[in-house]
Amino acid sequence: MANAWAGATPFGTGTHVTGTESDCELAGQQPTSIIQIDICCNLNDSIQIMDRALHFTPAAAPYSLGLKPMVVALAMTFGMTVGGAAQAANYTVTNLNDAGPGSLRQALADANANSGADTIDFAAGLTGTITLTSGELNVSDSVTLQGPGPNLLTISGNNASRVLYLYNGASLLDVTISGLTISQGAANNGAGIFDNDENLTLDNVVLSGNKATVDGGGLWADGFSMTLTVRNSTITGNTSGQNGGGIYVEDTGGLLLIRNSTISNNQAAKHGGGIYFYDPDHDVTIEGSTISGNVAGQRGGGIYFYSADNGNFTIRDSAITGNRAQHGGGIFLYEVDQPTTIENTTISGNVATGDGGGLNVGLSYANNLKLVNVTIAENVAAGKGGGILHHEGESTLANVLVAGNSAASQADGNDIFNDTGQPAVLNATNSLIQDAPSGTINGSSANNLLNVSPMLGPLQNNGGSTQTHALLDGSPAIDAGASPSSLSTDQRGTGFARTVGSSPDIGAFEWRPTLSIAGTATVTEGQAASFTITLSAASSGPSSIVVTPTGSGSSPAVAGTHFDATPITVVVPAGSTTATVLIPTFAATPSGAGRSLTATMTSAVDGAIGSADNASTMLVAVPSELSITGPSTVTAGQAATFNIQLNTVSANPITVTVTPTGTGPTPAVAGTDFDAIPQTITIAAGSQSFAVSIPTFAATPSGGGRSFSVALSNATGGSIGAASTASVTLVAIAQPVLSISGPSTVEAGQAGSFNVLLSQAPSSPVTVTVTPAGTGTSPALAGTDFDASPITITIPAGTISFVVKVPTLVATPSGAGRTFSVTLGNATGATIGSVASANVTLTASASNPTPVPTLSQWALALLTGMLGFAARRRRKP
Repeated sequence: MANAWAGATPFGTGTHVTGTESDCELAGQQPTSIIQIDICCNLNDSIQIMDRALHFTPAAAPYSLGLKPMVVALAMTFGMTVGGAAQAANYTVTNLNDAGPGSLRQALADANANSGADTIDFAAGLTGTITLTSGELNVSDSVTLQGPGPNLLTISGNNASRVLYLYNGASLLDVTISGLTISQGAANNGAGIFDNDENLTLDNVVLSGNKATVDGGGLWADGFSMTLTVRNSTITGNTSGQNGGGIYVEDTGGLLLIRNSTISNNQAAKHGGGIYFYDPDHDVTIEGSTISGNVAGQRGGGIYFYSADNGNFTIRDSAITGNRAQHGGGIFLYEVDQPTTIENTTISGNVATGDGGGLNVGLSYANNLKLVNVTIAENVAAGKGGGILHHEGESTLANVLVAGNSAASQADGNDIFNDTGQPAVLNATNSLIQDAPSGTINGSSANNLLNVSPMLGPLQNNGGSTQTHALLDGSPAIDAGASPSSLSTDQRGTGFARTVGSSPDIGAFEWRPTLSIAGTATVTEGQAASFTITLSAASSGPSSIVVTPTGSGSSPAVAGTHFDATPITVVVPAGSTTATVLIPTFAATPSGAGRSLTATMTSAVDGAIGSADNASTMLVAVPSELSITGPSTVTAGQAATFNIQLNTVSANPITVTVTPTGTGPTPAVAGTDFDAIPQTITIAAGSQSFAVSIPTFAATPSGGGRSFSVALSNATGGSIGAASTASVTLVAIAQPVLSISGPSTVEAGQAGSFNVLLSQAPSSPVTVTVTPAGTGTSPALAGTDFDASPITITIPAGTISFVVKVPTLVATPSGAGRTFSVTLGNATGATIGSVASANVTLTASASNPTPVPTLSQWALALLTGMLGFAARRRRKP
């Protein structure tokens, strides 16, 4: 042995070793850690080096007459066991060159040379276009090609060559391409990508502007072993001279899946403007995808599908729209000999210059074609079957809506032409066909709505990833379907339940009442912001909506400081159309006045959130709120004082109008009982109250018991609170009390002076009658001793006393000792009190004294004699 490091043992031991030490080269020497060894061996050899087992299975296929020798490069870490094929490697593209170090072409060559599933990525920041100038890129080993994004990096065939060619020939490759645009390829077949029976996954890839002279403008895939997955990708603007403008697929033995992708604006001269499927041998599924704007010269503007050998063909949750062909503007199905299902799908706006604007069914064996919850609307055929041309065989519609289509041959129905002469049998249950002449459904039929308008909205984004025709409020298709066992959502997918209400709807769209939300322009801090959620129509079941508050606008309110940001779930009950949601706000310090918040409907169950999905309101400061208080009663003639108060001190002047009005069961009379002239008052900045006086009048008759109110209105700078009025009841004026006093005696012939007194000064004059009359045990004689004429006196307003004089007479004989009284009566404006009279006794007049008795002569003589002396009468001279 040439190298002692190999030891004393033979160089290689094991099975099927064809080489010897002389014809196998030990190309290397003992290194520090890794050696490179080239060995000659057959397939599935096991060799022993330094007592370490190395097992490997070369990827080369054997010749028909035996196993072919090959050279396998092994990297072995010193002192460790290594087994199997070479380890996968990672290669990084560092430039946009067509070839040379750091180029994509070089990375693919290295990956092809290195057995194993390698990865090729791109240096950070590398963006732009790699333009191929030396032909297509070959992929002959499993590889993952990871681009930075289709909007950042493009591989261009420069309109001169195909872009990628996938082929090994000896083993089945696994190739994954992501984050790239593949464009401007040119070839007979597969101008963008030619996949010759290799497993291929396209994820987030754009195939655009590629041109094939024969088949497969964007992608050509053929092989009995391969699988094909296209997801999250766009295939657009590609062309082919014959079939499959976007994608051409033939004889594939593995699963074919197109998911969440767009196939648009591709063209094929013959069949399958968007996609051409021919004789697949496994399941083919298109889901969550849009096939739109594609054109085929003959059949299948969007999709052409021919005779699967095995497996099911399924289209679900997709939109086939705006495609064009001679026959089958949207889809052309030919020889449907395996189960084929179209469900939760919209076929709309497609055009056939011949027959079958939306769907053309060439032949359906054994009732293999089933349409479930499909909407076929607004398609056009220049021949027959604007919506569907059912040419031959048997097919079934379940919960299918066919409406608004048009065909030149209207006698056979705008929506469906069922060619019973072939014969063709069409079954339908719980379906709506707007234009259905007799014989359209010639198989089993149950619970169908024929020749009625479905009330459809336009094709548009109604939620989800694909466009739909919404059922309008009141559509007869609502709740008119039967429950399909396999469908939990409508075409739009997650969040759009298949059944809302008592039963599913007919068609791809499940109706929900449209939700909108509105609120007030402003809300006072500390009060709840009120928003109203409205349904476009009442639903047979409750609708649950989550409303999320957020700060918004140029000056957003702060969650937790100015408002409660907790999401709120509100339910609109079955049969109702509105519900209120209240979002608490806070009176923050400093104030949040001028800040805004928005209430957004973020999710809904059994309700469709419309364009009016949010409403905003702005916080305003707590206003200076006005209130008024006053006395409960006021004496007529006095001013009633009312106090106008603010709940907070205002930083600005506030004006308000004060208006008195008669009120209550016995209203006071404006102008008679009170002054009804409105007053506008101003509360100065920094003040918190203001007193206003309303004059009242002492009316005749009195306004006592009558009421009036004072109301606040027309406030500026503040708001009027709940206490906006105050009422007062007039109390009659308390009348003064009259009393009288006088002298105890009066000289006859003199006037007796009597003092008439009031307990208080009257507000108006008081009148009273003073009547003299004899009284007592020795009453004076009216007209003899005194003047008995009644005297009416008037006491002026503001005066509390009045002196009245009652004349007395000098009588003969004298009235001295006789008594008379003076009594008050007939008072107005005052009340006569208990001291209503005064008595006076007459005394003799000084000018006519009472005669002194004289003794007679005889009495004097007698007296004189008795006294012992005598007197002689003196005679007058």
